[in-house]
Amino acid sequence: MKKDKVFKIIITIVMIIFISLLATECILRIILFTNFFNIPSLKYPERYGSYFYDDDYWKLQSRFIGNWTTTDSRRIHSILGWSQTYITDNNPLGLFDESLNYINLNTAKNKILFYGDSFVKGAAGYSFQIPVFMNKYLENAIVVDLSCGGYGMDQMLLMFELTHAKVSNPYIIFGILTEDLDRAILSVRTNQKPYYIIRNNKLCLTGMPIEQNPFVFYAKNPPKINSYLFRIVYRNLATKFRSYRQTLNKKNEVKKRVNTKIIEQIYEISKNKGNSLLFVLFYRKEDLDSLNWREAFLKTELSELKIPYFDTKPILIQYAVDNKIPLGNFYVPDGHHNDLGNKVIAEALLKYLAENANIK
Repeated sequence: MKKDKVFKIIITIVMIIFISLLATECILRIILFTNFFNIPSLKYPERYGSYFYDDDYWKLQSRFIGNWTTTDSRRIHSILGWSQTYITDNNPLGLFDESLNYINLNTAKNKILFYGDSFVKGAAGYSFQIPVFMNKYLENAIVVDLSCGGYGMDQMLLMFELTHAKVSNPYIIFGILTEDLDRAILSVRTNQKPYYIIRNNKLCLTGMPIEQNPFVFYAKNPPKINSYLFRIVYRNLATKFRSYRQTLNKKNEVKKRVNTKIIEQIYEISKNKGNSLLFVLFYRKEDLDSLNWREAFLKTELSELKIPYFDTKPILIQYAVDNKIPLGNFYVPDGHHNDLGNKVIAEALLKYLAENANIK
């Protein structure tokens, strides 16, 4: 009889815990996805996913900011994911007017095709955007800005494949923020995007087709989170778990394999076309005083392929030392370079090109 009572008590406790957890999960979802309660502290996507490797993070970010997407539907591109500006019949790649004019310009000057993400422009005023600043001082070359905010290494490769043949014997520059490596495995960031997987030791483009209506995409592809409550608890404790660190390492290995193939493909295309190739390495402020796996990986891969690279880290550090200013003086709060940061980088890059490529 006592055993029956103990068993009933255990069952009752389990049921109470289960119902409590279920009720808490339901309340949390109401808070997150309705307007009945406003608790902003719970609407941070990093509580439920990782900025660096989790599609769910980006799906939630788009939802929590009040819109399904941060990418204008007029910029959605069927291959690239999204473009620099609005796509039209006369501008099917959605390039900036200036970029489109430069790429089509009939000139004897060398053309530098500059690929990358938002760090190519930074958070600087127009005249201090790196391509614009460089064009002000170059005499025998024109820089064509083919960067696009939010791009990963995968989208840069695609933009490169779609544009490099439009120019005769261009000089190729890839401006890489170290975290662009992480973006290469995502199927969504500010919008749905293509991404590569490795199949039979070759890059295989997937994540296609790109849904032209972002509302439809997000409705069909909600976050793959079974329990938001579990995610909150788990992510608060995760760094203490060996299994979590192993998961991160596995994700990083996937990133390395994919990005190795992307860099190799960029190298092979450039080599076969006889184009000079340069990588410019960008960093967020917190990465200037440390060495993470991304920087180490990039430098190792580029060195093994004998691809020259221009490292902005020592440039910024030396300027800060010489002028007795903190490294933060090169950045705005969102982590992009400001006017000063872009100016220092652009001037050093111009000097590098003059000395190493006879581009002046």
